Amino acid sequence: MELRCCRRLAPCSKTTAYTFLLGGVFIALGSSRILLMKYSANEDNKYDYLPTTVNICSEVVKLFLCLILALWVKKKAPSFLPSFQWNVTSTMAGALKPLRLSLGHLLILVQCFISALANIYNEKILKDGDQLGESIFTQNSKLYAFGVLFNGLMLGLQAKDRRQIGNCGFFYGHNIFSVALIFVTAFLGLSVAFILKFRDNMFHVMTAQITTELMSVCSACTDLLLRMTQPAESAVSI
Repeated sequence: MELRCCRRLAPCSKTTAYTFLLGGVFIALGSSRILLMKYSANEDNKYDYLPTTVNICSEVVKLFLCLILALWVKKKAPSFLPSFQWNVTSTMAGALKPLRLSLGHLLILVQCFISALANIYNEKILKDGDQLGESIFTQNSKLYAFGVLFNGLMLGLQAKDRRQIGNCGFFYGHNIFSVALIFVTAFLGLSVAFILKFRDNMFHVMTAQITTELMSVCSACTDLLLRMTQPAESAVSI
């Protein structure tokens, strides 16, 4: 009887371990991306490179990796992560107090709704209907092809960016931190795809909030240490 109970509990513990692993990878990559965005800027907190080039390069990296893995994996979804049926999670907003909203607030709300709907639709694409039998790498290859296309269009529609690329080159202003940012952004996007495929949007939102809180705590601790060291340095100089 004891052996049977242990065997029944094993799949649950394995699934939980993979869930924590997926969440930990997302939090680590999300935190690293924020730090790399900070360190890749110059002394004036501006970017010498075009941020759009980072998006294009990261989409190309994701597309290249998914194409290779899609050719290698010809069966169903990877067996190291469990498959789940797609469930629509409905949320109800609380009563809002009367607020004076400006155009900027309305645009932020529209952006939030568009981003949320895009994630829900991506989850539906990855899980709904016949897509369950298709490899996640094949699905991502289709999505990232559009990502390369639209990011390229955004870069080409701006005359200032076109002139800078024509005069200085596509990779002008990049440094080691921006190169690392390209790969971290690419793997972060792949982790989001795995979350939407094998988990859900609620798990994605939860891990994103943990990342935000973690970076807020780190930023507050850094500011506190800087304030504590500045008086000591000034006292030594006096």
